[in-house]
Parts: sequence; C-alpha cells; structure tokens
Amino acid sequence: MPADLNIKSLKYRKYTVIVAVYNSEKTLRELVERLIDSFSSSSYSYEIVLVDDASTDKSFREILELHREHPFLMYDRHELNRGQSAALLTGLRHSTGDYIITIDDDLQYDPADIKRLIDEQALTSADIVYGIPDSKKEGLLKRLTVVLIKKVLSLVLRVPGKGSSFRLIKRSVFSMIATDQLLKNVLPEVLFFRLNLKIAYITVNHYKRKYGRSGYSFFKLARLTVNSIRTYLKN
Repeated sequence: MPADLNIKSLKYRKYTVIVAVYNSEKTLRELVERLIDSFSSSSYSYEIVLVDDASTDKSFREILELHREHPFLMYDRHELNRGQSAALLTGLRHSTGDYIITIDDDLQYDPADIKRLIDEQALTSADIVYGIPDSKKEGLLKRLTVVLIKKVLSLVLRVPGKGSSFRLIKRSVFSMIATDQLLKNVLPEVLFFRLNLKIAYITVNHYKRKYGRSGYSFFKLARLTVNSIRTYLKN
C-alpha cells in the first residue's frame, strides 16, 4: 500500500514518551514497565521522560528508584504544581525525539496502544494523532465537567471538542508555539488549534482508575479552561 515506505522508515525515527506525574506512586512502576514492554516488542528508538509536578506522595522517590533500575529513563521535578502543559514543556527540554507521545500516569490509557498511534501517523502523515477512548471510564461528575468545558471551548473559541491527553505530536509542531504559552497552565489543544495542522484520530481502550482519583477537580478544570481562553484571546 502507499504507506509502506512510511511504515518501513519508522525504525529510523525516535519517539519520546513524556509523562506528567502527580501523586501516582502506586501506578508509576507498572506504567514504566508497560511502556518499556510496548517498545521492546518493536525496533523503534525511544526514550521516556517523567516529570514530577510537585507530587505530595512518594512519586518522586519511585521515579528515582526507576531511574536507578533503568538509567536511560530521564526525569525532572517541579517545586510547585504547574499543570500538565508546563510538565510537557519541561519534558520537551529533556527530549531528543522526532515525535512526542504523551500519556497519563494513571494507567487509564494502555501503553500498548502507542504502536497504533505510530502506525496511524505513518499512514496519514498527520501532525498530531489523538487516541480517543471508545468509552471513558470516569465518574459522572468528571464526565459532565469535561463535556461542559469542551462545550464552552467550542462556543467561545470554536475549538473542536475532539481530543485527548493520549496523543502523538510531531516535534516540529512545538517550534510554532511560544514556550511561555505552555507555562500558563493551558490546554495545549487551544494552542494547536491556532495552527494549520493535519489531525488524525484512532479509537483506543480506556480503563477504570485503579487507585485514587483524578488530580483535576471541577475548580482546577474550570481554571484551566479560563486560562486557556485568556491565552488564546491575547495572541
């Protein structure tokens, strides 16, 4: 098929997985092991960057232990909680990959689906590939809050509501974004929307949270939305 050359060239690319870590000491080890497994079964060149966003549990201690066991694993730590977009920016500073993959730290997304993101990008040459859950395993309040936020962004900014935190992004996309914008605790999708990008989507699995609950309360999500709107309208 026409995409054969793209798929064949995957082994010459490098992928960076960036994980924003917040109070996930119970899931980090399994996440890292599954990430390593997902790449070990392929010939892809990859690296993993863990960014602790001022966790209040033992997440950073677990990161240090994982680094001791897997020295190739890179990490950084925020002294203050700055949000996922700032963690993404910190991870980028440590990365060398041609493609950036982001995945949450709570194991609700399956690391094995990363290969499907990579294959879809090779097939479509998309700038961003989103993994869209077949059905989200979230509590009712969280689902309603997310739906409301997407509706607000759609009405105010005309930003499409389709997207997720599980995505593959060409590194070149970030060269089109002012880095200080990511520091303002915004939804990166609001910044991506301003660019003329080719977007692709695949359906992926989504699982119930094994431990604890989301670090995003209604008020945190509301503040994130307001910051995103302000940043978009100022630029």
